[in-house]
Amino acid sequence: MERLKVSVTARLLIFAFFDDFMLIYPLYAVMFAHAGLTPLQITSLLVVWSLTAFLLNVPAGVIADRYPRRVVLIAGLLLRAVGYGAWLAVPHYSGFLIGFVLWGLKSALTSGTTEALVYDELNRARDLPAYARVTGRMTSFSFTAVVLASLVASLVASWGYGPLLLCSMAAIVVSAIAVGSLPSAPRTEPVDTVSYLQTLRDGTRMLWDHSSVLFLVGLASLVGGLGSVDEYFGLFLHQRAFTDSGIAAWTAVIFLLSAVGAALAHRWEHRSMPVVALLMVWALMLYAAAVAPGVLAPLLLAGFYLFFGAGRVLTNARLQRLLTDSVRATVTSAGSVGAEFLALVSYGLMGLGADVSHGYAGGYEWIAMALGAVGIGLIPLQKRVGHAPK
Repeated sequence: MERLKVSVTARLLIFAFFDDFMLIYPLYAVMFAHAGLTPLQITSLLVVWSLTAFLLNVPAGVIADRYPRRVVLIAGLLLRAVGYGAWLAVPHYSGFLIGFVLWGLKSALTSGTTEALVYDELNRARDLPAYARVTGRMTSFSFTAVVLASLVASLVASWGYGPLLLCSMAAIVVSAIAVGSLPSAPRTEPVDTVSYLQTLRDGTRMLWDHSSVLFLVGLASLVGGLGSVDEYFGLFLHQRAFTDSGIAAWTAVIFLLSAVGAALAHRWEHRSMPVVALLMVWALMLYAAAVAPGVLAPLLLAGFYLFFGAGRVLTNARLQRLLTDSVRATVTSAGSVGAEFLALVSYGLMGLGADVSHGYAGGYEWIAMALGAVGIGLIPLQKRVGHAPK
């Protein structure tokens, strides 16, 4: 059994690493700018990406509760590879649009499915108490992959965007192979005799009948939506005259601290998480990064992501402990729907802020102020909500 646990964990970590070992990641927004896209066009692509995932998340989650999760994950991964191929073949707005639609479909197919698959595999290995540790390591490996990919991209950025896209596509194939090599973990609750609509109803009922689940899904949505701020990081530094290599290197620093936060998150798993204080700290750090001069700006963003990485792992771990197997992917995908909706809000704030202030720093300021307003709005509910449930 110990060999099974090690094997499953190792394969999950390989999947997590290569799923995010995207050399194009730190520079794709800059690639759009160099292709002649305006800030409004770039924002529209990000909106299409999130809107696609928003519309398809819950249906994809229900599918993952009814069909083999490995197959659903592999399909999603390969769709993103095809999307990168569209970027490579048609480096204009239409090609970028096709790529983002496929990436949005990938996000929908993998967002709730991944967490549910990990839970299934650890249940098979009889090691469910390790869920927070394993998902924390997976998140850490994902961030580490972004770090290494960004470092490599900083060294080979002069080769052009084509090689970065090809390497990213190869990494996706490796990630899909790792998922395909996982054993088929049996579920503790059979779902073959349950209809699609019944699965959807059961997931909805769990949300409304259990306030702790609803609260954590809402918190997971907020954390997931806030993660969208990194899509403008390269453009933010590009406007401050950083080179492509410099942007990629700073992206590595930011995600390195995210990896550290995620890897250490399990140490606080059984402690209360003061939601209002956490939101206010995030808001202050993000606003300070927006107004800071020179290299201080990316350094402050790195500090923001240190706390952000830990918060995301803890929120997910606490949510998964409250769910049943038959609706695990459905309910987790509901949180992803909320995250995509809030990502759309974030993109709108970034676009408006950047347009009004003639710079992406203004967009970060607007998001920071909105986040602070949410934190202030929760203060009257402090006694009812107080801390995130353990």
